[in-house]
Amino acid sequence: MMFGREVHMPIDLSYGVHSADSKLSRPEYIDQLTSRMDKVHTVVKDRLVHAAARQKRKYYLTSKNDQYKVGDGVMLRDSKKYKGRSPKFQFKWEGPFTVIKQISDILYQIQEGPKSKTKIIHVNRIKPYKGYLKRWYQPLGEPVLNTRGQTKDRTDE
Repeated sequence: MMFGREVHMPIDLSYGVHSADSKLSRPEYIDQLTSRMDKVHTVVKDRLVHAAARQKRKYYLTSKNDQYKVGDGVMLRDSKKYKGRSPKFQFKWEGPFTVIKQISDILYQIQEGPKSKTKIIHVNRIKPYKGYLKRWYQPLGEPVLNTRGQTKDRTDE
């Protein structure tokens, strides 16, 4: 397919295998070659379309569509390789983290503690945390009225 002809091996010379292409004139050979190449390209294109559809189906069977709410606890997959440590004995998950914000359907902003940096993470790298989570995070929302009827910011707490 790459060069438009079959590969001739050294053994072909000893057995005298001749190609039918050598008996054709140039215009006939070019016409025959272009028709064969067109057929090959259509077959390859069809197979690529079917392979892409099959791979897409398999991906969606194993992908997860988890949705997390603000304030949920999650664990983050640690894909770093540490020098001098066997990957077998490394922790695969780090955390727990708290979901601070949902940026899109697949991106979340998470934070480990009140003073740590936030990270923007794809949903495929996190899983729900099943354990006790300290509630240090309070989402900013509407101002809360105190007992005297005055508004009070949640950031002042």
